[in-house]
Amino acid sequence: MACLNEEDILECLYSLPENDDDSEEDCDEDKAEELTCLEITNGGCDERDEAFAVAVDISEEGTELDCQSSDTSEDDSEWGDSVSYFKNITRALDQNPVICCDLTQEDSEVDYLLPILTEEILEIIWDQTNLYATQECDRQLGGQVVRMAICNWKPTTVEEIKTFIAIHILMGIHTLLELRHYWSSDNLLCVPAFANLVTKTRFKKLTENINCNDKAKAVPRGEAGYDCLHKLRLVIDALNSRLKELYIPSSVMVVDESMVPFKGRSLMKQCMLMKPVKHGYKVWCLADS
Repeated sequence: MACLNEEDILECLYSLPENDDDSEEDCDEDKAEELTCLEITNGGCDERDEAFAVAVDISEEGTELDCQSSDTSEDDSEWGDSVSYFKNITRALDQNPVICCDLTQEDSEVDYLLPILTEEILEIIWDQTNLYATQECDRQLGGQVVRMAICNWKPTTVEEIKTFIAIHILMGIHTLLELRHYWSSDNLLCVPAFANLVTKTRFKKLTENINCNDKAKAVPRGEAGYDCLHKLRLVIDALNSRLKELYIPSSVMVVDESMVPFKGRSLMKQCMLMKPVKHGYKVWCLADS
């Protein structure tokens, strides 16, 4: 039998059956017989035809096996019996948050607040408030020292700072339209607890002079090292340091943004119309599971 060229081999392998009634099995048997004849007669062909015949044979019979083996190798690389990786993840996620202070359900709200609002922070506010009142006592206006009305300032104490903060917390719970209403003579408006702690005049003086950092050390805006939170920097640093000591987070945390409502004047105030709170300070929150 004469050697067949490439076109004849392809025609034998991929040609459609001449009779429509022939089944696929008959066609496959005919192709197998023709391929066997081609393999027998390939001995007299040149090396090029022999290589092509072998290539055709492999492509026909080995394609499906190769696909299966490749799929199996891919599956083996993705799936397996070893679960050590997931066990390590589970152990890493087992860490629970730890509160490093002795608190129970019977403790009051003050007991929960004081470990955070430490004496160090209260002393910073006390010292800086007295310093600010002293600096504001004398002002240079037109080259002359003008005595301000604030000169009748009486130095505050740590206990008075605690009272001032406590009143502000209670004002957030018991809200009135104006500040003076808390010390009103009207029994329907006044809050006797406030009047018993501090007078209205003294509370206003504290509000005017409350301060947390020395304004003389502030870097002017536009210069290197400018800190827009300079007025609160000492308290922020002390709070961050204290919170690290009190709370050890778990291994499952998430960072998200939050809005603190505020409608006053501030360079840090942002307007986000798509948020439930549209005006205020945008802060980043670290939430623990």
